[in-house]
Amino acid sequence: MLLELLAASAISQTYELTIFHCNDTESQLIDLGSGLEDFGGAARFVTKINELRNLVGNSITVSSGDNTIPGPEFNASLDSGVWYDALAFNAIGFDAKCIGNHDFDLGPSTLAEFLTDGINGSATYLSANLDFSGESALQELVNSGQIASSTLIEKNGATIGIFGLTTPNLPFISSPGAVVVSDQLVSIAQSEINSLRADGADIVIMLSHLQGLENELEIIPGLTGLDVAVAGGGDEILANTDAVLVPGDSVDQPVYPLMQGNTPVVTAAGAFAYIGQLDLVFDVDGKGNYTLSSASGNPVRVASDAYSDGVVADATVQSTVVDPVVAYVADLATNVIANSEVGLDAVRNNIRAVETNYGNLIADSQLWQAQQSAAELGYAMPEVAIQNGGGIRNDSVVIPGDYTALDTFDACPFGNFLSVLPSVSSSVMHDLLENCVQQIEYDADGGRYGGGTGRFGQIAGGTLQYNNARCRGDRVISFVLDSGRAIVVDGEPVSDESVSLVLNSFIAAGGDEYPTADEPIVVVGVPYQRCLQNYVVDALSGSITASDYPEGGVGRIQRDFGYDFDGSDTIDMADVLYVIDNWGSFDNFDFDVLLGVLVTFGE
Repeated sequence: MLLELLAASAISQTYELTIFHCNDTESQLIDLGSGLEDFGGAARFVTKINELRNLVGNSITVSSGDNTIPGPEFNASLDSGVWYDALAFNAIGFDAKCIGNHDFDLGPSTLAEFLTDGINGSATYLSANLDFSGESALQELVNSGQIASSTLIEKNGATIGIFGLTTPNLPFISSPGAVVVSDQLVSIAQSEINSLRADGADIVIMLSHLQGLENELEIIPGLTGLDVAVAGGGDEILANTDAVLVPGDSVDQPVYPLMQGNTPVVTAAGAFAYIGQLDLVFDVDGKGNYTLSSASGNPVRVASDAYSDGVVADATVQSTVVDPVVAYVADLATNVIANSEVGLDAVRNNIRAVETNYGNLIADSQLWQAQQSAAELGYAMPEVAIQNGGGIRNDSVVIPGDYTALDTFDACPFGNFLSVLPSVSSSVMHDLLENCVQQIEYDADGGRYGGGTGRFGQIAGGTLQYNNARCRGDRVISFVLDSGRAIVVDGEPVSDESVSLVLNSFIAAGGDEYPTADEPIVVVGVPYQRCLQNYVVDALSGSITASDYPEGGVGRIQRDFGYDFDGSDTIDMADVLYVIDNWGSFDNFDFDVLLGVLVTFGE
């Protein structure tokens, strides 16, 4: 026995592994955008990761999902037939990539084409909780091994097992078609860990895209045998105090890696802005068991050579990927299609929680476009349109002045087609509107935000009153069409009423949990980006006026507070601040009443 212990001690050693990781690159191939042109970009990313690899002896490179996203830059691939994202990924050299929700945004067939014609086996795409059998093109990739639940990689004498998990919210936030997603993450993950260990894995890594780091942190305590978790979908920045960040970025947690028990957990901000570098040391005993002994590292920003930590862009990726995409986007940016007299608000926390003028414009464009096709396609003349706030993506206020084709792609990047539900009962309409306002939340200062989801509906064709202080499912007070016909009164659907409704194809198929599953649908076949472009050019004759689309909206969506502003009820300060911020949306009390309330608070 003593001789065996001495022999085991004599051959014990350490094994060093660096995991380079990224997530949510989301087709931002050029750079990080206006004011941050010196940061990010696929060509710089390639140079930087090669530089980092040369400084370590043993590494793997992984992505934890949302590898692509529809928009101007991905549209360059769709129009040219060249998969620019895939060229960039192949140049980076990933060992494995998790499948994220945005990878499905253009549907299963586009994802299959991208993997078949673009990636072409250069990296395994992973997800253990997705069943692809209902989508034949993707199932073929499963059969060939390009899509898998897990993979084994041999690195410098060690076997590394990697498995993937995709957010269970996939059916509600993307377009996976007949792909089936399971929410049994702990049991599925444990099964993958056990299987990988049985197949000889010395180290097991989880790549997950669960839409927020808190979700990974929740499931890890229920797992045994997991060595490392690489998360995606939340864009959190974990960084130690010596990390150098992209200007304007701030740390979400001042530590890298974040330890959940004995498991290091890492993630990074997306858009090719950072390369996560996780340096691991394992003790290896005489029986070949690997035990993690240290974990350290930081996110490394991707910057141009104008900075001391920056690099020169990779010449091949610059010429074959970045330059063609720059030219394509430049053409869109110079194509002026209208003039706007007013700033158009699509700031994320606004567009997902309150009526905005840009939301009105986009909803109007869909109602108008559907009305143009009604006679030809033989459906009832549409009366209402709803556009989910999560489908409006530019997260900014478009400044007054030239309005370009690029602006329409920035706001409406997804491949969602116009859809008409020809006859929606008042009861179903009530439920749809309840879903619109289900996740609205307000902070202590009266500011509003969308509760982390994009389901809030921007509306054309009617006026909605709701009270978010009431229980979910009972928040809609009234909904009246522009024609004056009431659909919901005092919280109740009006019997025997129905409406012809316009939606984008994502929410028409039940995305963002819109209850449309049993409704007949006519797909008009016009992308919602094209609806917006057609509307401002043809219906508005190239002029977006402040009178039609004033800042703050026109009162289509009104918050009912459930009490009187006459000093007789106890009123939250947050409500008063909200009223001041949205004064133009209210017509049920006058300035003297509000002044009286403010005086009361002043006392």
